[in-house]
Amino acid sequence: MKITLEREAKLEKVECIAEILIFQNRPDIQKILEIDDYSSFPDRLKNYLSSLNLVTEKGNLTSEGEIAINEGVVSEVEYGWYETWNLIGDSWLKNKLVAFKRKKPGKYETKNEWIETPIDIPNESYAFDYEKNGQTKIEKVDIKATNKTIKGSTPAKLIFSADFSSGITFQNIIEADVKWSENKSNHIKVENTLDESINQILELIPDFNSNDKRMKIEVPADENEIISFERKIMELEPKDCNFLSDYGLFSKVTLENVPLMPKDKHEAKTWLKKIMLIRWKNRYISVEQTQINQDDWISEIPLAMYKLDSDSGEKLLKNIGTENTEVYWNVAAMQDLVPASAKLKIPFTLKPLENIIPLLETNLKNNNKLNSIIISDKYIKDEGLNFLKQYIREDTTVVLCTDDLKDKDMPNKWSTSNLPNTKKQAHDRIWVFIDNKKKIDCWNVTNSLSRFTWVDSKNANVDTRITFTPISENDLPDYIRSQIKELIK
Repeated sequence: MKITLEREAKLEKVECIAEILIFQNRPDIQKILEIDDYSSFPDRLKNYLSSLNLVTEKGNLTSEGEIAINEGVVSEVEYGWYETWNLIGDSWLKNKLVAFKRKKPGKYETKNEWIETPIDIPNESYAFDYEKNGQTKIEKVDIKATNKTIKGSTPAKLIFSADFSSGITFQNIIEADVKWSENKSNHIKVENTLDESINQILELIPDFNSNDKRMKIEVPADENEIISFERKIMELEPKDCNFLSDYGLFSKVTLENVPLMPKDKHEAKTWLKKIMLIRWKNRYISVEQTQINQDDWISEIPLAMYKLDSDSGEKLLKNIGTENTEVYWNVAAMQDLVPASAKLKIPFTLKPLENIIPLLETNLKNNNKLNSIIISDKYIKDEGLNFLKQYIREDTTVVLCTDDLKDKDMPNKWSTSNLPNTKKQAHDRIWVFIDNKKKIDCWNVTNSLSRFTWVDSKNANVDTRITFTPISENDLPDYIRSQIKELIK
């Protein structure tokens, strides 16, 4: 999903005497630093490199020197007379140097028309450089004084956007037409990355479920949206944009590729009925294909998120209507082919680019306290181990049946057990949960724990579809049942 926030702003013209720490492309310095024999450099060159903080007194490279060698970029302090366009007092960006033009270099004594006006400009950002006709990275701006006789302003457009599927920070764009002295003009466009996480913004959007990253709505009229649970574009009314007042008011908020979900259980039932009428009309082809279709059915959002019962028999026929008997037979056949052992709990599927924590919490854990977990998985790897360490409480006993993770550091109550030599059982992926009342839930899992990634304190992802199907304890292999006996004896 992508979110874009827009508003109008104003840039103010300021003529100033300032000191700017600016990043410059210096391929000449890059080539000099690549020379190993520092002792052969003349003293004047050594002093210059030292003044730029690229080398130490002994000729060793500093961190800035490493950047200069690797990227050919050097930060230098400029001091002079500048013509600038600035964003002042914005709710989100505060004060920002947006564009600048050098008038005269060197230090100047302030005269009557100059007044000391320190303006706080945040470090590490990009600004439009008139001489380069493009943006330049600046690290620090220290405005010493401004010319009170030079004033002006121009409208600007501020755009903040973030693509949830590719990152968690906002990109900011400032666009404006600015006029310099001597009647010279530029259309400027400056892009920066902001520290704010998209999650902080999503939590403020009305009707947006920030845990599941889905918009709660009534059943849509569009059949594609009913099936895909996604809306290509959604624009919020300006009156609804005040929810972002902490970041300033916006004239336009646009959401693209918005994941959807029913707003309540009533809507979920209606949505599920429409899914049956649209998707399952012509789905029955063979027993094998119907068993594959189960994966789609059990992961349907209304069914999984609201824990709806799967209607059958007369109740199912009444729900979808007697005029839709072909839907009835296809859905009934698909449900009847779910293995008997799977009736213990409803299977569920984790999908890429979605937060998997709510589904795991809802389906795997009981209301009782979790005491022990057994996971049989040949390829857990470091990624899977890191996920488990974040997801499982420290006081839970964990047994990992795997051939991986030898000599790895484990929490105190964790242990590993070798897999059996039989080829079939060695590739089983089984999760077993035992609570404090010795209730046991067993799951067959379609992919490895190594496909799980922990994002932050509330979010985790998988990089492929993974389905959990409940199985009975009687269907467990002997090596897992022996582990259970050890844990509950």
